[in-house]
Amino acid sequence: RRCQGFAVPKYTFTLGALALKPSSFCNIGVNPVWIIGPTDNSIPKGGDMTIQKLLIPFNFTPYDQKSLDFVIRNFAKQPNIEVTLFSVYSSVPEIKPIGSPIMEKMKNNLIYLAQKNKELETALVEAQATLIKGGFSETRVAYSFVPRKKDIASEIIRMVKTENFNLVVLNHKPGKATHLFTGNVFSKVVNAMSNCAVCVVT
Repeated sequence: RRCQGFAVPKYTFTLGALALKPSSFCNIGVNPVWIIGPTDNSIPKGGDMTIQKLLIPFNFTPYDQKSLDFVIRNFAKQPNIEVTLFSVYSSVPEIKPIGSPIMEKMKNNLIYLAQKNKELETALVEAQATLIKGGFSETRVAYSFVPRKKDIASEIIRMVKTENFNLVVLNHKPGKATHLFTGNVFSKVVNAMSNCAVCVVT
């Protein structure tokens, strides 16, 4: 069976109050959502009070709001769900200008990049506030903004595996790559998941 082009094993699972089958396409509110997952145990369930960890890789596009809306609508009232917003940034090296116009221009470019990184982190803080306003307690929402060492997909996979997340919520505009997330990112993330489900909000 296949779901949005990705291979899916034969199983049925629940997502909150929803019961989904392999290759199912569910229209939750106004946001179409693909659910892809490896095992029944990886999906957060409303009746299970074991802490379940949900990761939202942040794309810094208008589509991020759809992911936030989806998570708030389906998980805000579940006290066992912990959410982490995740993104990476390009490290900005420090340079000492030596009076050269070229070095001065490079310094200005690095200052600009450092400011952009601050703006991205501010966007993550605002998204965190949106989740809290939507019903999550402050102790259930965090964000991680770390230096990028590898490609985006590898960073997401590393975060999922090292922190043992149960569900990853990605956002995507069908047929179009958006900022951080491309088709290759989706494919690589989904294929690498062994004990974590992937939800694609479009």
